[in-house]
Amino acid sequence: MDDNKVNKFKEQPIVASPETTLMKSQVQEPKKKLGKFWLMLREVISGEFFTNEKLKKHYGFLLFLAFIALVYIANTSYAEQNNSRIYNTKKKVRELQLEYAPIKTKMTRLEKQSVLKTILKDSTIKESTDPVKIIKIKKGIK
Repeated sequence: MDDNKVNKFKEQPIVASPETTLMKSQVQEPKKKLGKFWLMLREVISGEFFTNEKLKKHYGFLLFLAFIALVYIANTSYAEQNNSRIYNTKKKVRELQLEYAPIKTKMTRLEKQSVLKTILKDSTIKESTDPVKIIKIKKGIK
């Protein structure tokens, strides 16, 4: 076939130099070098990391680290739940304090002798005019 007649729906010829004509699939682009992090990440994702002979010696230690990580996560969750409970309890205490203040003020006002006289004026309960008697018990008598 003639090299000048190339199917337009297929690959287009690339002229690298006047002597050679190459197709795009024949041209190799230089590979990018990956950093150490990306290489290790690729090994972990592909599973090559876990079949490494050097790593097989340390499976026990890795399981220990995984266990410590789980304990750490559980402890963090427990602490967050406790903080939430403490916050809710403080909120309830504050609400109860806000309820308590006006009730205490009202009771203090009602406990005054003059206010009690006016409240109990129409009832059968009367104020005692006798002084308070103190009863003393001798220690020897049962």
